[in-house]
Amino acid sequence: MRKKRGAKAPVIVLSLAVAILACASLFLWLNARQLSRELERREEELLEISRAVEEARALIERLAENLRASKATLEVLRGRVDKLSEEIGELESRLEALRPKVTEYFAIGISEENVGEVISVRVTLIGEDNWVSVDLSYVSYGEDLQRSAREAVVAVAFLENKSSLGVGVVVRFGSPGKSIRVDGPSAGAAIAIAIYACLHGKQVDNRVLITGAIRPNATIGWVGSVEEKAIAARDWGAKLLLVPRGQHVDVQGIEIVEVSDLREALAYVLRD
Repeated sequence: MRKKRGAKAPVIVLSLAVAILACASLFLWLNARQLSRELERREEELLEISRAVEEARALIERLAENLRASKATLEVLRGRVDKLSEEIGELESRLEALRPKVTEYFAIGISEENVGEVISVRVTLIGEDNWVSVDLSYVSYGEDLQRSAREAVVAVAFLENKSSLGVGVVVRFGSPGKSIRVDGPSAGAAIAIAIYACLHGKQVDNRVLITGAIRPNATIGWVGSVEEKAIAARDWGAKLLLVPRGQHVDVQGIEIVEVSDLREALAYVLRD
């Protein structure tokens, strides 16, 4: 009986070994199958990612192309905007040139009673055409007054080294509600000063008045009733009266200075 039991032991061990190998093989097969499925799944994911990358690359290419097209369009638009800006600048400059400019100065007239009186001289520059208009609504006048206004325009152009000012000039004497007689050429220098100040955007010092005719070469000519005009300027509040060279008078309470031409007079009248 003992010999039979000893003979069966190797068979049992072998059977166990075979069973273990079978289980191990099954386990390995199952793991290999699971791993294969996992690899297939990962491969599919990689393919999906690859397709997504390709789609993203194609989208980026389209966006880059659109960006290049937009950049080219932007450059064209920038060029148009720059051109429009230049045109707007030119139009603004033209508009500024066409906008009326106004300066008020004062001349000294003589009444029929031979009494001096200070009157307003209002100059307006407008447009780009050469013309002169004299508004005499508030004064009675002699025939020399309009000619003085035109000669004042010529004198200022001479001072500018131009054949003409290239602008329309309106000169208005006096103010509503008060009429005064203005005769002769004595307001010419005052008109010329007002035109020059208006042309250059300068302010005039109304404490400084002038009497004197104006010639086309911008020199200042003699006038009458200088003493009466000096008294009127003083009583009006002026501190200084400019008179033509050689016509100095002594009037208490106001300084009298002789001037030869328009440039010399401007040095006294224009403010810095």
